[in-house]
Amino acid sequence: MNDGNAMNDTSHDSNHSTSHHHVEKISTYLNVFAALMVLLVVTYVAAKIDLDRMAGGLNLIVAMVIAVIKALLVVLIFMHVKHGSRLTWVFTGASFLWLAIMFVMFFSDYTTRGWEPGVVTSVSAEANVRAAAFEHNNSFDSINVSPPRN
Repeated sequence: MNDGNAMNDTSHDSNHSTSHHHVEKISTYLNVFAALMVLLVVTYVAAKIDLDRMAGGLNLIVAMVIAVIKALLVVLIFMHVKHGSRLTWVFTGASFLWLAIMFVMFFSDYTTRGWEPGVVTSVSAEANVRAAAFEHNNSFDSINVSPPRN
């Protein structure tokens, strides 16, 4: 009654439990790729439209939402986290927690600076004045050459 198939089934089950690999369908990868290409076009279009006219900071919010969606697609599908172990999820979550901490630190520094993007700061204005003065002095030095005094 015990033929060779029963033995093969049990050996296959024991090997399957030690190494758990989930294989995605090709259609899943193609769908994610298509979604990433659509999001690429959406990113480009969103960058060309001035959304800040409607609400301040809307361009940044839209860009960040699109970037997070693209990152989640890549991490979950292409990096196989979706079907990963709990330890994989823990490390993935820890990396996103660290990324969130870095964003909070960056934006808290960015928002507390005393300058606005696109406005010439005092340091660059001073550098422009010095460059203009240097150019002005060099142009007169080449014209007004006086003989040395004895």
